Amino acid sequence: MRTLIVYHSPEGICERMAMAIAKGAEKNGEVVVKSLEEASPKEMLEADVIILGSPCYFANMSWQMKKFIDESVEFYNSLKGKKGGCFASSATLKDGKDALLALSVALEIHGMEVEEGPLSVGVPDENLLKECEEYGERIGKSR
Repeated sequence: MRTLIVYHSPEGICERMAMAIAKGAEKNGEVVVKSLEEASPKEMLEADVIILGSPCYFANMSWQMKKFIDESVEFYNSLKGKKGGCFASSATLKDGKDALLALSVALEIHGMEVEEGPLSVGVPDENLLKECEEYGERIGKSR
């Protein structure tokens, strides 16, 4: 099982969440963690599980993550049947939930089975990072 985690983290919050998710996902196989700046949508083809993380801006994912997803249209129908996941950081619970929904919908359009992940409202505490780790382990097992 190969899990790809791609995150955008200008403040370091989603990076911390991504690393915790990766720690849990490692229990199910190989994990590749990349910042958005390092990643290419083409890498999604090589993964069994794809997890995207973004900060929330105006109740949506960052424009940088949206651009990454828009560029993945080249692989439309090639990701069908893969497992998808998402996580986000936000200043408010409502806006964060909307951002998670936007990430989920983007992956669902690719034909992926999506399991929404953790949402950090503010800086993640140890409880939230533990939730991230549990999510990483769980999402790989559900394949």
